[in-house]
Amino acid sequence: MSGPKTLGVNFGTPTNVTLTVNTSPTGLDARIGTGGAYATAPVSSTVPANTAQTVSVTDPLVKNGIGYRFSSWTGATLTNNPTASVPVGASNATATANFNIACYVVTSVVTGPGTNILNPAVGNVAGFPTNCYAPNTSLLINMSPGSEAGVVTGTIQTASGTQNAAGFTTITVNSPVTITTKFALKPNPVISITPTTLVSGTTYTSNISFTNQFSNAGANLMITAVTFTNPAGISVTTPMSALVYGALPASGSVAAKPMQYTIPASIASGTNLFVSLTVSVQNAAGDTFVSGPTWQLRKP
Repeated sequence: MSGPKTLGVNFGTPTNVTLTVNTSPTGLDARIGTGGAYATAPVSSTVPANTAQTVSVTDPLVKNGIGYRFSSWTGATLTNNPTASVPVGASNATATANFNIACYVVTSVVTGPGTNILNPAVGNVAGFPTNCYAPNTSLLINMSPGSEAGVVTGTIQTASGTQNAAGFTTITVNSPVTITTKFALKPNPVISITPTTLVSGTTYTSNISFTNQFSNAGANLMITAVTFTNPAGISVTTPMSALVYGALPASGSVAAKPMQYTIPASIASGTNLFVSLTVSVQNAAGDTFVSGPTWQLRKP
């Protein structure tokens, strides 16, 4: 009779495989397991073979200005849910989460006294921020300055490039959009021209002064063009270089400068004269505005 024997059983080293989660489009957020942070796909992890592994993606998701909605999984037998179980076999496995584009983010950046008014005002895509608009949305942009302000610069940036804009612009939202608008107060001087008693065939020297209505100390002002628009034939002999006023005070008026012009004898007494002054104003911040108001001179 033989003695006791020892039986050795070798169960072998547990087999591990690699599980990878991709997204379509690539680069969205995914995770393997039930805890931890989401990471940019593709993400991979070493897991035991012949096990079921939990995978998940973020839904809904806004990334790089685009809103995504999960649609399905491919590459394994999975439920059509953002969180699913992947049956991992004896070899490496891959699962891919598929997404559809739900909306594009419209960003409005404003400096100064004004606002960008959008119509529609919100995107109304369920589950996403209010500034995320569905593809092919027709969006009306109104770069609206505040009282006594103007648009200094306005741009609309899309995937197609950057366009300059001011006032009303309509675009079709098919990529992330950034609307950047800079507003600034116009010094908007009040212009007074004297005298108002004009006689045919006479050369006059009118004093033109400016009153700064707003606190824009340091604003620079000059007249760049003077035209008598009705009737024609009135000549201005003063060069425009003589009508540079320099910096405006914080309030009050700048010293008047003379403008010489001649009323032809052919213009009858009692005619209303209209003069257009193109005025360039630069505020203390260096923003330049050009206005061309028409002022009336009455001849008795």
